[in-house]
Amino acid sequence: MGWEELRAAIEAENARVLDTPPEDVLRVFKFDILNTGAGTEGLMLGPDFEGATAIRYIGGYYIYNIIKLGGLPSYTAEQIKELAFTLLPKAVGTVRLCGMKTYADFTQGVLERLRTMDDKRDILSLLNALYLYGSSMNGWYHHYMKWGLGQAFRIPTGEELLEMGSRNTESFVR
Repeated sequence: MGWEELRAAIEAENARVLDTPPEDVLRVFKFDILNTGAGTEGLMLGPDFEGATAIRYIGGYYIYNIIKLGGLPSYTAEQIKELAFTLLPKAVGTVRLCGMKTYADFTQGVLERLRTMDDKRDILSLLNALYLYGSSMNGWYHHYMKWGLGQAFRIPTGEELLEMGSRNTESFVR
């Protein structure tokens, strides 16, 4: 598949996920199903927050900034590619580990196609399609993230913290 076919596949998915949440987001953020082995002792809190952060970094931060810089007349295609190869691989690995397979596959596919691309406008066009997909992913994970989790654990008052601190020697055997 060439870069234009990849862009078309990403754009088709973009059109679909504007109204329908991606299956990866439903599985991980709504139903807490993770099939990658991530998470400590099967807990979802780490993958929830690491996955959410990596989703945001790929699209919302990295690709957005690459596109913004790439729009400068003095910025070359090689500089755009260098930024992509520097910024994206670690985030792609985290996204994949945290269950966002489609997003990771699209991003990895973009990186593979960039190796042979030389036209700055084509590069920015492909990155822009991925940026839109990442923006949708970001919106959907925000929708399904369990933001109320912190409410399940009451924050102690200052007095309670002082009282707990005064007992800190109780756990040591003398």
